[in-house]
Amino acid sequence: MEEIRKNPDISKKEILKKSKKSFLQYALNSEQKERIEEIVDNFEKKHETIEELLDGKTDIEKMFEKIFKFKPKGKIEFVKGSVSIGFACSETEDFTKSSFGKDDSGAQERSMPSGTIKRDVGIPGLENAVILVDKEIMENDKKEGINVNSVIQHEEQHAINAMFYKRSFDKEKWSSLLQEAIEENDIQKKELLLKRHLRADRVTAEPRAIDEIISYYKEGTNPIDVKL
Repeated sequence: MEEIRKNPDISKKEILKKSKKSFLQYALNSEQKERIEEIVDNFEKKHETIEELLDGKTDIEKMFEKIFKFKPKGKIEFVKGSVSIGFACSETEDFTKSSFGKDDSGAQERSMPSGTIKRDVGIPGLENAVILVDKEIMENDKKEGINVNSVIQHEEQHAINAMFYKRSFDKEKWSSLLQEAIEENDIQKKELLLKRHLRADRVTAEPRAIDEIISYYKEGTNPIDVKL
């Protein structure tokens, strides 16, 4: 991934060529090699989608409006990453509306993030690739070492991590099976489903915790200061 960070336009062929050194160095098995090739494929598709979206476009506000379906109130700064695109909003209202689908900037007594990554913006290929930064709240907080680039780097690490993890728990199917167990008053079935749910929660939570820790670590945060 360091090679991709250095050169976001690196070709799939070049990445795989460099990866083959790791295949030998770490004695990776066929399944691990296939997973790496799958990740490289994901990177290539994401990169192509980003390039198609940017294709000669210089009006950042219009690009923002195309993705989030509303015209920003304030100024929008654009940052292109290796596997992401970032929008730094000068107004908290624009940040909250694009992040959460509504203007939540007036909420009191709560912790507001200075950045976030959108899991889905309705554009195929941009899953886990669009980063939003709230410059207004960042400037008000004035935390040492926190700036647009550091937040973008932190959030982009989530985008990179997302290419490595697979999450497969089918919540709808589980809910349907649980409802059946309740209706049948099947105690053993309910216990089994509860165990599966707790196991799935752990399996889902562990990568998310690792994801967050790695993202803080990559931006240079002291491990002692990481709070999830």
